[in-house]
Amino acid sequence: MKKNLLLLSLLSVMFLISSCEEEKSNMPYIQQMKDTIFAGYPTVAGVTIDVQESTMLEVVLKDASLYNKTDADRQKVATSIGMMALRIFGKDNKLERGELLVSKDMPSGEIIPDDAKKTNINIDSLKKVTTN
Repeated sequence: MKKNLLLLSLLSVMFLISSCEEEKSNMPYIQQMKDTIFAGYPTVAGVTIDVQESTMLEVVLKDASLYNKTDADRQKVATSIGMMALRIFGKDNKLERGELLVSKDMPSGEIIPDDAKKTNINIDSLKKVTTN
């Protein structure tokens, strides 16, 4: 029983260490994406970017102007951000899908605001288009 508990504890620690290393390895890409979003979208007042398990990109924008636009307008921005991610993360990235969440406001402490409008970032489709 003690061996199983020790093994489980060891595996948990190894998982946490690998998760931290993955997060650190994505930090330069995430910062470059933030800088590029702020430069390309002047109405954006805040950006949060997270990469989960190397395959899922989550981008949260605080942008009242984009929040009030149509779903089609938000989809254009999601596609643009997806293309940006593929360019910044490089051709050998593991990204498969993503989500753009747009909010009017980002209260402190809230990762995903309650009012966020979600738009899919079709990274897998974008990869097929850019590799052909």
